[in-house]
Amino acid sequence: MLDALNSGEVLGFATQYPVLEGPIGLDQAVQALEHKPVEKFLSPIPEVITKDNISKFNMSLVLAPADFEGEYSVKTQ
Repeated sequence: MLDALNSGEVLGFATQYPVLEGPIGLDQAVQALEHKPVEKFLSPIPEVITKDNISKFNMSLVLAPADFEGEYSVKTQ
């Protein structure tokens, strides 16, 4: 979507900060596994990104680095 915005193919796009959603989900999963309270609904506030406001966004919360490869593991006791 960022490429489409920069080329003028779209005027804007919505984001829910997917890079931020990952740590939120993992934190809630750990909370549940530890039998601690979890939120019923927890999400970043969606926003619309346009050419006019793109400079105010922390794009590292919108787009993962190009070389990102997720790796998760769980060790049980």
